[in-house]
Amino acid sequence: MKRFISFIMTMLFVLMASYAMAAPFLTCDPIPEATYYHVINNDTGDGAIVDALAGGILKQDLVAQMGTQNIRVAAGNEWGISDYTDFSYPAGKPGSPLDTQLVFSDGKVFVSSRAENNALEFIVLDNKTGLVSTVVAVDGAMSYEVTGIGAGKQSLSISASNLWGQGDTVPFSFTAGTPPVPANLRLEK
Repeated sequence: MKRFISFIMTMLFVLMASYAMAAPFLTCDPIPEATYYHVINNDTGDGAIVDALAGGILKQDLVAQMGTQNIRVAAGNEWGISDYTDFSYPAGKPGSPLDTQLVFSDGKVFVSSRAENNALEFIVLDNKTGLVSTVVAVDGAMSYEVTGIGAGKQSLSISASNLWGQGDTVPFSFTAGTPPVPANLRLEK
């Protein structure tokens, strides 16, 4: 039994490590005539020759690059190299969720939030039930419908993620329930 648990833990570690190393890749439309691509980082001057994959596909790992990147790419083969094309992109994990709030719309309750640096999705953890939800970001923001909750204090943990990883997790708490019965009714002049 001990060996089995050790084996499972090792496999989980390997899977997590391989997931952590999965990186965004620079690619473009396939150019069947290309046998290689020349990729230059305009900010550092570093360049690399990247062998084209079958069908002239470019796939360049971008894992080590953070911050705004400005690169130039050209396709080449035995007869020469094409003109360069420029490409810029912001790289890095998204920031912490900002401006998190409850929004009431059409009789439903939503948690809305936004994050900087190209958030592609948000991870929402219901701390009470342990339910984890992934919400696709639209323009770096999310709207998560809160359903199936009971009255009382509620607690969520929210983080944003993108191709470079998951940003910091922030707590968000609110109290669900109907308002109290009106008291002290009176007429005023």
